[in-house]
Amino acid sequence: MIYKFRRDGLASRLWHAWQVPFIYRLHKVPIDVIWEPSYECHISLERILKPKSFYNIKDYDKNDFSEASCPFLFFGGKINEELIDVTAIENLLYATGNGSQEPLWLKTEYYSEILHPTDEVQDKFNKIKHKYDISSDVISLHIRGFEPTESGEASREATREKITKKINQYAEVVNEVLLDDRNQRFLIASDDPEIEDRFISLFPRNFFKIEEDKKPTNIKGLRFCHRDTESVMQSFVLLLTLSETTYSSQFIPFEEISTNGSFFTRFPPIIQKIREFKEFL
Repeated sequence: MIYKFRRDGLASRLWHAWQVPFIYRLHKVPIDVIWEPSYECHISLERILKPKSFYNIKDYDKNDFSEASCPFLFFGGKINEELIDVTAIENLLYATGNGSQEPLWLKTEYYSEILHPTDEVQDKFNKIKHKYDISSDVISLHIRGFEPTESGEASREATREKITKKINQYAEVVNEVLLDDRNQRFLIASDDPEIEDRFISLFPRNFFKIEEDKKPTNIKGLRFCHRDTESVMQSFVLLLTLSETTYSSQFIPFEEISTNGSFFTRFPPIIQKIREFKEFL
């Protein structure tokens, strides 16, 4: 039995990580997990997550997932030579629900079984937490940047209006919060430094960013954004850091914060929900 993760960014891979323990529960057979380091996420799985008994890390073999046997962007399961895509796995999960539980809640139990950060990640996280005094007293925002086309052509302006509107929307909420507490601290995070600098310039007394967050900017497009091991590690630490705060989804509706379909923007609430199942860090 094999489970192959996507080849793109960190958060988009983690978004489907719940499927590994879910499939294991269904079949009770250890799963060979394929996590291929790529240009967009150049890190091995064991560097960020502690190993679990229900899966083994398998070296990528193109013969197992050749273009002839599955689509190039395929990710999902291969069980007894049968390919099962992620939609089919999600449908299996929903069939186990009683109709009253939200899909995200059903998934979180399985997320909690696989998302155990390594000691290295936890050490980096604890240093950030103490340095910046991270707690639920901090309100955090993550906004995905102005994203050019995949070709890297000069289309940055195409999304500028949309993201500027989003910034203004957040700024209105921030002003309302500051009316009640002028000393409220805010953490701003983005793959676009222009967005971070914009908030800090608007609210210099209240906003800060994580200086150690060295993930590369996305302003030239994903194909031109090499995420090396250290930057991916710091991105994972940032996800954990955001989840330790009062995240912006508690002030702005969930669908409103999901700018450009960003998995990264949507992932901190999942980590927060994991704490309902276990002590996460």
